[in-house]
Amino acid sequence: MLKQVASVFAVPSLILAAVWPGKGRRERMKAFARQPIAHRGFHDNKGPAPENSMAAYRKAVERGYGIELDVRESADGKLFCMHDRNLLRACGVDRKADQLTWRQLRKLRLFSSEERIPLLRDVLAMVDGSVPIIMEVKAENLQMARSVSRKAARLLDAYEGEVCMESFHPAAVFWFRMNRPEIPRGQLSERFRGYAFPFAAGTFFLSFCAFNFLTKPDFIAYNVTHRGLLRFRLQHSLFHAVCAAWTVKSEEEMKQAASAFDIIIFEGFEPPLTRSCGS
Repeated sequence: MLKQVASVFAVPSLILAAVWPGKGRRERMKAFARQPIAHRGFHDNKGPAPENSMAAYRKAVERGYGIELDVRESADGKLFCMHDRNLLRACGVDRKADQLTWRQLRKLRLFSSEERIPLLRDVLAMVDGSVPIIMEVKAENLQMARSVSRKAARLLDAYEGEVCMESFHPAAVFWFRMNRPEIPRGQLSERFRGYAFPFAAGTFFLSFCAFNFLTKPDFIAYNVTHRGLLRFRLQHSLFHAVCAAWTVKSEEEMKQAASAFDIIIFEGFEPPLTRSCGS
């Protein structure tokens, strides 16, 4: 009987231990909560400043917003800013971005604009510490997670400014914990549907942030539309983790998210610079 009772309590205890993010560094993360963060820059895909373009990053800097950007690695080892692995939506080319060299990538135009795909090093040089940067490591497998993390960290070593990293892939977050613990790190998550990343059952574990026991993220970046889920409320209400909302698309949604999120990542509207979200 005692063994049965013990097993009943053991399972939820193990689950809580797995998803607990640790104490994190709330003070460090306040720099990212002082102003809204422009998702892929302050962009308009139908205009001259499309997502993840240098023009969109400049517009964010000019308005005083922080910047969220995506980082991938080319076939010849260059780090560039692009969200999609397949270039069809952004560049009209049905190829995987990581299978092209930088020489090939630099010729492509973003969303029929005059903007080209930027290198991460050039974006860092342009921002130059003027606004905070949230850098998402894009990785579809373990090798990508490690390689992009390693090369991005080398660039960040020489960067003077507020910057943190985040990723859906826990291996990237873990890499930064082990190799650059001074850089704040975040676990991206949502209620996954239609995915098998990084393996079939992995989407369930990722949705619950069940790799937190390994990665010890300083913040949890969660899909704002899934804020009512128990798996998110564990992070926010029980563990009091620093939480970042992605992607807020209106002032009304921003107001609704204020009680659950410390950091707002937005797109599609121009929010006020001064805001009060979370503690």
